[in-house]
Amino acid sequence: MVIKQEEYSTGIAMIRIDGAEVRRLRESKGLTQLYLATAVGVTTDTVSRWENGRYASVKKENGLKLALALEVDLEDILEREKKIPEESGAQDNASPDDTLKIVSSEDRAPGGKLKIFIPVVFLVVGGLLSWFLLSNRKPVSLQSVRHLPGHSPPGQPFPVLVEIITSGDAPVPLLVKEQLPPEITLLASVPNAASAGIDTIKWLQKRVGEHQRFGYLVKFTGKTSTSVEFAGNASLRKGKKLSVTTEGERKFSPAPYHFADLNRDYRLDDDEILTVYDEFTGLAGFEIGIDEIEEIWMGSGYRWNEAQGQFEILP
Repeated sequence: MVIKQEEYSTGIAMIRIDGAEVRRLRESKGLTQLYLATAVGVTTDTVSRWENGRYASVKKENGLKLALALEVDLEDILEREKKIPEESGAQDNASPDDTLKIVSSEDRAPGGKLKIFIPVVFLVVGGLLSWFLLSNRKPVSLQSVRHLPGHSPPGQPFPVLVEIITSGDAPVPLLVKEQLPPEITLLASVPNAASAGIDTIKWLQKRVGEHQRFGYLVKFTGKTSTSVEFAGNASLRKGKKLSVTTEGERKFSPAPYHFADLNRDYRLDDDEILTVYDEFTGLAGFEIGIDEIEEIWMGSGYRWNEAQGQFEILP
């Protein structure tokens, strides 16, 4: 398929999208215009005009973000080439060979060869420059790792952190998804998720640097002591979509121990508090109750008061 791309005097690459197809894809996935607007970084009025065909030409960068939000390839939302009707006249029905003959006749005119030669030179130089730039780009890689406590009492908040490790040229669109088990309730996310439902959290933003962190607070609200499993994936787009399954911890069990108490002995040792600082801090605005954790570490231990639903720190 040929991508229709226009170049404005400002140098901004523009493409033409199929508004009706954008609307169909959005509605089929249960997405709102507000979600698309947030994902792309435009207003809902702009999304509405795209879908109604009032703004057919959009920035290529916005088209890529729009396709990523709709979870399709860019080509899937582009305006299709319209076939030329056979009745439109001899000139419109000219074949590629006819067009070539017309150009060849001009080429025989004085200076004609020069008119053809100059564009060819520009095409060759442009192709060589594009090849040079592409060959010197770093290959893109993506890894997603989840840090998840293995236990916590029912109803007590505990953190989950997803670390994204990438390489290659920046920036590119990055999408991070986390699937929550039915017994888990979301309390907060940092940074604010683009979409947060009952069982799914989604972040959509530009990849910045080689390491990015996404955190969220949850609590177990189930009635049984059965363990549950988290799942998720991360995707980025650099021409082609690259998607990986999130690795790391995924199992959680409700138990009467603080999430930082890794060996479940009702106290926190030096290795355990260092693990907390290594895995669950460093993300601005991500509250994990670090003051309580430090008090338990400095004291002689703790116990879980099930009746009051809180930890009691021992002196």
